[in-house]
Amino acid sequence: MMLMKQRKKAVPRVVPFLRHAAYYFDKGNFYYRQNKLDKALLFFSKTVEVDPDNALYHYNLACILSRMGDLEEANMIFSHIVHHLDPSLSTCYFLMAVNCGMLSELEKARFYLNLYLQFAPDGAMAEDAEELLVALSGEDAGLHSGRAEEKKAGLKGRYGAEQK
Repeated sequence: MMLMKQRKKAVPRVVPFLRHAAYYFDKGNFYYRQNKLDKALLFFSKTVEVDPDNALYHYNLACILSRMGDLEEANMIFSHIVHHLDPSLSTCYFLMAVNCGMLSELEKARFYLNLYLQFAPDGAMAEDAEELLVALSGEDAGLHSGRAEEKKAGLKGRYGAEQK
């Protein structure tokens, strides 16, 4: 009887080993650089679990999901970042636009490109965003009537080819 009482009072000797989010973040980046996306996803997910208020950790998780083709889930995370964690992380809008374009949601893509340009008119992706908007409007692709032939003739003239 005495032995049972001692066992009940005994304090567990297993000490939980908790790692910091930075550990998981570093491991996720390590596997990402090795193109081991499944392992990178596992560690980036754990990073967000350990530190759910860090926008950068969410951003990396969304980027890896985009790279793996889970574009809708990635956009949900990008949206969460700009609405709840860090509204100044405007690159999320650009990446949401790219993902929407990949999903053939062209109106949404235009919307997010315009939002990106509104928040970061001189941002790192501003020139790309403007070019994508032009392409989406059909100007760059020559989709407007007569525009394709004009572009073709202009290119031939510019590079010295004989115009017909």
